[in-house]
Amino acid sequence: MNITLPDSPERSRYAGSYLIAFVVLVLSLTATYFFSHAESRSVERDLQTYFDFRVRETSRAISNRVNAYAEVLRASGGLFRASDTVSREDFKQFVSSLLLADYYPGIQGVGFSQIIAPEDLESHIAAIRKEGFPTYTVYPEGEREIYTSIIYLEPFSDRNLRAFGYDMFSESIRHEAMQSAADNYKLSMSGTVRLVQESGVNDQAGFLMYMPVYAPGKPVMTLADRRQNLIGWAYSVFRMNDFMQGAQGEFLTDLDIEIYDGNVTTPDTLMYDSHDHGTETQTGNPIPLQEEIALPVVDHVWTIRIRSLPSIALRVDVNNVAYINSLGIIVSLSLSLITWLLLTGRQRAIAYSRHAHRELLYEQERLQNIISGTRIGTWEWNVQTGEASFNEYWAAIVGYTLNELSPVSIETWNALVHPDDLKKSDILLKKHFSGELPFYECEARMRHKDGRWIWVLDRGKLSSRSPDGKPLMMFGTHEDISPRKATEASLLYDLQHDMLTRIPNRLLFLDRLQRGLLSAKRLSSRLAVMFIDLDNFKWVNDNKGHDAGDQVLIDMARFITSSLRESDTVARIGGDEFVALLPFVEGPEVAIQVAEKLRASVERNFYVPDDEQSITISVGVALYPDHGLDEETLMKNADAAMYEAKNSGKNKVRIFASTLEDSLETSSRRGTSGRRA
Repeated sequence: MNITLPDSPERSRYAGSYLIAFVVLVLSLTATYFFSHAESRSVERDLQTYFDFRVRETSRAISNRVNAYAEVLRASGGLFRASDTVSREDFKQFVSSLLLADYYPGIQGVGFSQIIAPEDLESHIAAIRKEGFPTYTVYPEGEREIYTSIIYLEPFSDRNLRAFGYDMFSESIRHEAMQSAADNYKLSMSGTVRLVQESGVNDQAGFLMYMPVYAPGKPVMTLADRRQNLIGWAYSVFRMNDFMQGAQGEFLTDLDIEIYDGNVTTPDTLMYDSHDHGTETQTGNPIPLQEEIALPVVDHVWTIRIRSLPSIALRVDVNNVAYINSLGIIVSLSLSLITWLLLTGRQRAIAYSRHAHRELLYEQERLQNIISGTRIGTWEWNVQTGEASFNEYWAAIVGYTLNELSPVSIETWNALVHPDDLKKSDILLKKHFSGELPFYECEARMRHKDGRWIWVLDRGKLSSRSPDGKPLMMFGTHEDISPRKATEASLLYDLQHDMLTRIPNRLLFLDRLQRGLLSAKRLSSRLAVMFIDLDNFKWVNDNKGHDAGDQVLIDMARFITSSLRESDTVARIGGDEFVALLPFVEGPEVAIQVAEKLRASVERNFYVPDDEQSITISVGVALYPDHGLDEETLMKNADAAMYEAKNSGKNKVRIFASTLEDSLETSSRRGTSGRRA
C-alpha cells in the first residue's frame, strides 16, 4: 500500500500547528488546575462566612426573644405598680390581652407569687379557698421563716394548675433569683430548673424570670425599704424546647445548637440540644465548624455551643469545582482545536470574527438604546453562584449608584428588599424554576437610600440551566411602581371610609366584624355591636341647614370614636346612623354600661354648633354569641334594639331580647324613615 505524504514545508507547517495546539492545551489545563484550587478555597471561605452569619443570627434571635419576653414581665410588674389592688379577673384579662400563645412561644405562663408571713398562713389559705378553690394549700409543707405562694397564673389550665399554691421561695435556685430581683429592684432570671408543671411525659428543662412587686406608694430607695415593702413577684415560666421553637429560622437543619446554664458546659448544665450531635454532626459533614458563645441574658449567662450539620454544605455552591474542572477540560480542548483551526484557516477566521464583532456591537447598542428609552433597571443573575450585575438605573431606583452598592450580588437584593416580600419572591422563583410559571413577576418593597420603602415591579425569566437541570442564568428588569401603589392605597382608603366623617364605612366595618367574630370564636370570648342613631337630627337639618347637619355628623363621629377604646371600631353606615364594634366584652352588663356611659356623655357634652341645643342618641346593643352567631344576625338584632330605644322615648339604651323580634319585623315593614326624628 502506497501513502502519499505532503512535501517537507507542508509537513513542517502542520507539525508546527500541532505543537502550538498542544502547548495551548497544556497551558489551559494548568490554568484550570489553579482556578479549581482557588474555587475550593473560596467554597471553604463562603461556608465559614455563612456559618458565622447563622451563628450571629441565632444568638441575636435568642437574645431578642429573651428581651421581648422580659418586656412582658415588666408589663406584668407595671400592672401591680399602677393598681392599688389587682384581682384574679384583672390579672386574667391582662394576660389574655397579651396573646401569649400567638406571639410569645415558650412562655408556659405569667403569674404572681405573694409573700405570706407565717402568722398569716392559715388565714391566707382560708381566703383563697373562699374564692372557690376548696383544695388550695401552700406547698411544700414545713415550717419556714417566710412563705410564698403562686396565687395567680395564666393561662390557669392544664399543666399550670399543678403550680397553684407552690412556694417557689423554698427551692434554692428559684430562691436565689427571687432574692436577687427583690434586693436589686430589677428583673432576674433563674438557673435551669425542673418545672412543677412537668408531668414526666416529654419533660423539658425550664427557667423562670422574676420582677419584684412592692406595696404601692411605699419607698424602695434602700435595700431595707425594698425588703420591708416587698409583697411578691410577677414571674414568667418557660419550657426550653418551646422557648427555642422557631428561633433557628428557616434552615434549622443547618446547625446543632446546645445551650448551657452558666459558663460550664457539662451534661448537668445542658438546657437545650436541637440535634443528637453524637451521630449527625459526625457523619457526612465534610467541613465541620464549631463556635462557642457566652450570651448575657437578663442578669444571667448562657453558653451557646453551635456546630454545623451536613446540610449546611447545601447553602453554598460546592459544585463549582466540578464545573470548573469540566469546563476547563472542555475549554482546553476547544482552545486547542480553535488554535489549530486558526493556524490553518487564519484569513477566514479573521473575516468571520470581524463580521461577528460588528453584529455584536450593533445588537448591544440597539439593546442599550431600548433600555435607556424605557428607563427601567436591568439585572443578570447566576442562580447557582449568586453572582449578579445591575445597570445604573437599577441602583438609581433605590437612590444609590452602582459604586455605592459594589460589590453587587444576589445578597444586594436580599439586603434591600422587605423581608415579607423576600419570602413571596422566593416562592414565585421556585414556581418559575419548576416550570409552574412561564415568567417570574413580583411586586416588592425595597429600602430606599433615604430610609423609605418604595415599590418595584421585578420581572425576569430563566434563560439557561446547568447540565443536571438546575436553574443557571436569569435575566430581568426592575420598574419603580411607587406612584401606582400610592394611588391604589388612596383608592382603597376612600373605598373603606366615609367621605364626610373619614371614619370606617359599612364595607370596612363588616370586614372587621367578620374578623372579630373569627377571633371571638377561636378564643371563646364575647363581642358587642352597638347601633347608634342621633335623636332629633332632622331638626338640625331643617333649622340649621345641611352644612350644620354635616358638621354635627363629623363632630359626633369624632366624639364617639374618642369615647371608646382604641381597639373598638366606629363606623358610619348611612345618614345619621353609626355602629360600633366592641371586641372582648365580658358580658351584657359591661356592654350596657359602655353604651349607657356613651349616651350620658353625649347628652351632657354634645351641642349643635353655634347653638345651645343638645343632641342625644338612641343605642341598641347585640352580643355574640348571646344574640347572634354571624354578622347579619348581630347587625339586624342591634338595629332592632335601637328601634326599641327610639320607641321608648329616645335617648335610651336597649339590649336585644327575643321580645324584640316583633319590633324587628315592624321595622322591616315600615322601613328606616320612622327613626330619623
